[in-house]
Amino acid sequence: MEKQLLREIEAASGVGGGGAYIDRGDPAGYDYTLANFTRDGAWHDLDLSAIVPAGAIAVKLIFRIVATNNNNVISLREKGNSNVYNKDSCYTIVANETWFFSPFVFCNSNRVIQYLTTATNWTSIDVVICGWFTSGATTGYVDRGDPGVVDKSIGDFTLDGNWYDLDLSAIVPAGAKVIHIRFVLTGNANGLAFKLEEKGNTNHINILDGCTQAADCAMHKDGFVTCDSNRVISYAGSPSVNWSNILLVVRGWII
Repeated sequence: MEKQLLREIEAASGVGGGGAYIDRGDPAGYDYTLANFTRDGAWHDLDLSAIVPAGAIAVKLIFRIVATNNNNVISLREKGNSNVYNKDSCYTIVANETWFFSPFVFCNSNRVIQYLTTATNWTSIDVVICGWFTSGATTGYVDRGDPGVVDKSIGDFTLDGNWYDLDLSAIVPAGAKVIHIRFVLTGNANGLAFKLEEKGNTNHINILDGCTQAADCAMHKDGFVTCDSNRVISYAGSPSVNWSNILLVVRGWII
């Protein structure tokens, strides 16, 4: 879905190269929390203009949600849409577990999007704006193609809760600014976390985060991480003997 949105962003930019992604950097905290959301099962505006500048055409966000029951939902859409199909949603599959949601959403010229949430049983909804796309750029998304194997597995990672470098320069070419990554987590316990972020960040809010939700149940995560000029990012994983595997593949990059 994210690759399709990137193609739509390229079309909306009016140039063949696509829209430029602007990474926000290292925000010190969440931009919106539970109190900022009207929770009644109806669509409401979410104004991002205090953070997202004029000229942005789409935004990348991270949601961290917890509810006291399963099947709570938060949905996002472009303001002005009215049909049920072109939206992005995240459900709490298990009660009292943390769920991470990393959508791209088109915004209007005022940088407003819309959201809908279940009315009750929320513990927390935390949101950070990671970055945005602008129009009129000469950069774009490069799809890697059809790799035959994963690029990294559990033996490639030091899993002790600390942050380490992950060098992807053997795959990602010079000039890349953002890397499109998919990873799959498995373990014989819930709560095993794996995180990716831009090298040098210290607040650990603007991250691509995944967590096992049940024993022996694969957790899939897909998203974008800003890299440095050497195509290095950072990772951290829970210290645990309960890990079974971590599989990571590079899907593409933005230049």
